[in-house]
Amino acid sequence: MLIKVFYRGDELSPLELDIERQYIALKYQKMLGYKDKRILKNKTVWTVSDLNRYQDQKNYRMCDPEYFGTAMPTFELFDLD
Repeated sequence: MLIKVFYRGDELSPLELDIERQYIALKYQKMLGYKDKRILKNKTVWTVSDLNRYQDQKNYRMCDPEYFGTAMPTFELFDLD
């Protein structure tokens, strides 16, 4: 149980996933505003974790519990229904 939480993080509820997606979408819109008008207040800093969340990765930490394991991204299923 603790190994799963440490390497993959806590499971997020659908509400938490929606809030996280809205946050990333607003951050992306703010970045586009900086690209267009070069207003300093719209300048954003994207972390690797933010970029992985933007791609809807489940395991955005990408730590592998195996010593010689290779971490590969797994993506959330995005259901439009």
